[in-house]
Amino acid sequence: MIKKIKNFVWNNAEISCKLSNDIEESRYFRLDNFLEKNEVSLDKIIKLAHTCNNLTDLNIGETDKIAVVGNSGILMDTEMGEEIDKHDIIIRCNRAKIEGFEKHVGSKTTLRMVATKSAGAYDLSETFSDWNPEFLANLKDEHLILCGQRINQLLIGFFNNRKVGKIHFLKTEFIDEVIELVGNYPSVGLLSICLAVSLSTNVDIYGFNFFKEDWKSQHYFEDVKPHSRGHDFKDEEDYVNLLSNKKLITIRR
Repeated sequence: MIKKIKNFVWNNAEISCKLSNDIEESRYFRLDNFLEKNEVSLDKIIKLAHTCNNLTDLNIGETDKIAVVGNSGILMDTEMGEEIDKHDIIIRCNRAKIEGFEKHVGSKTTLRMVATKSAGAYDLSETFSDWNPEFLANLKDEHLILCGQRINQLLIGFFNNRKVGKIHFLKTEFIDEVIELVGNYPSVGLLSICLAVSLSTNVDIYGFNFFKEDWKSQHYFEDVKPHSRGHDFKDEEDYVNLLSNKKLITIRR
């Protein structure tokens, strides 16, 4: 099971160490072209990354009510928005929209877990009908937590969204722990659930169907075209059911 943790994002000292070590070993996959295109130096991005905030202002308690809201179209069959908004902490995934869907998904967000691909490290316009690389950069009142193991993608995602003001790097050690539990690289949704379980004993999850239905219903706010997902959602579903059976989460439908 996931261990209880308090410090799940890098602090400034850890950022310095991680970036220095990883950059020396990295081949800069896609990073060199990105730096040239944006006329920015690697040193400048690293210096900006050192301004990442810690999450001390959140003061998440072990009994705080946490809602993890997935992106599945099954949310449109519910009207749980008001219930979701009653939680102390609300975690959303990637580019999930709220405006226009409040009745079903709620109106508040505390943390937003974002894969580096969704943070702009790749152009996903061929996969997602509502792809907008500027979406995250326009969020002002949320904590964005970038999730990824490749330092080059983290840096690109960070630079693309640096104006948010509350942006963090999820510790790769946490990702490694989840990989050990499920046997493959986890989706942002599963990382969000595991993070919530590590923080609180009072976790509800909404809007997860593990890609079991047709592609068009996968995101409530957009159409999703078939693509290689890179995750084993059957294993993820099994692990989430295990958490539910052990009363560590409640699956809300």
